[in-house]
Amino acid sequence: MPPVPKPVKKKRIANPTKTRIPKEFCPLEETEQITLASWLDWNHVLYCHVPNGGYRHPVTANRFKAQGVKAGVPDILIFDRPYPVEDGTHYVGIAIELKRKDKSLGRLSANQAHWISALRERGWLCNAFYGADAAIEYLKSLGYGVR
Repeated sequence: MPPVPKPVKKKRIANPTKTRIPKEFCPLEETEQITLASWLDWNHVLYCHVPNGGYRHPVTANRFKAQGVKAGVPDILIFDRPYPVEDGTHYVGIAIELKRKDKSLGRLSANQAHWISALRERGWLCNAFYGADAAIEYLKSLGYGVR
């Protein structure tokens, strides 16, 4: 089964005079997450999405903090170890921070950069990607989807 088609925020309006897609037509980060999750499921990859983002009522936010929720944790944690990379390094797993395709619509926060750095120090292969397609191509280059 191929990945789920990506819904967009608004319907595209044909405009032959412009070649650039307006920002409001760039898929939402949620849509990119769904696309990546569908691809991972289809390829039987053991992973987890970490739902840390979004607004929460202060009471709920305090409960989550008490339970150990941490700001900036990457969106996707892949527990199936990748094959050794070019230099022979073995990694614990892969952590992916996924952003919208348009780089101007999503940037890494200081907390996200900290988590990526901390996980790399602990043997994780960590990267941020702009769009699910970029993340999927990277995972394919590591041998996922062909196992």
